[in-house]
Amino acid sequence: MKVLKKAVSVFMALALSFTMLCGTSVAVVSAATSGSCGATGSKVNYSYDESTNVLTISGTGAIKDYYNSTAAVLRAPWYEYKSKCVSIVIQDGVTKIGNFNFSNMTALKSVTFPSSSLTAISMNAFEGCKALTQVVFPNSLTSIGYSAFKDCTNLAKVVYGDGMSETGSYAFYGAGVSSVKFGKKITKINNELIDSYIAKLNNSSYFDNNKLYLKQFIPKNEGTITLTIDNHENIEINPVFKNVFFKTK
Repeated sequence: MKVLKKAVSVFMALALSFTMLCGTSVAVVSAATSGSCGATGSKVNYSYDESTNVLTISGTGAIKDYYNSTAAVLRAPWYEYKSKCVSIVIQDGVTKIGNFNFSNMTALKSVTFPSSSLTAISMNAFEGCKALTQVVFPNSLTSIGYSAFKDCTNLAKVVYGDGMSETGSYAFYGAGVSSVKFGKKITKINNELIDSYIAKLNNSSYFDNNKLYLKQFIPKNEGTITLTIDNHENIEINPVFKNVFFKTK
């Protein structure tokens, strides 16, 4: 009987130790605040400051593509901070923002892009960033992917740099855009740039030899959207356009 009691006591002690060990291991697990996020061949890193809720991307090359997923192996490494991060600073040297990199970061209010190195923003990169109010693209940017800023419902102002010749299809679909300024090289407004507006020509808007002269469009909510194009000649309009809203000065 004494042997049995001793055996039971040892078993209980081991069980308790195992439970405490498991509890301890769970308690120390937390999201990483820094690490690598570069695509193959790139040296790009991220750092998240929990005191300021600022995410900084630095290094050289492209950011890796991620997916809109809860699976740890597919999502961005800063996923755990998506409801806390208020600002993203992308430093010079970074050339490309990948797929779904910063999607659904619901607290994000501002993004600082590299001044001279960034050439591409990939599809759905900022989709669902509902607190974002404006974006100003650098002159180095030449490509904006499909639905890059989709459903950014408070994104009111968009300023293109002079590197873009096309606007990007569905780039601001479902966003709250009310002001867009295009750069000097823009030659094509892609299909469904924004979906919230229905074109309504006024007396000062007209087409002349396939050149677009539009002053104002009236959105579905009866507000207005202002479009500014520095070089407003030879603008190609996709004939499939249904709900479009452009702007030229």
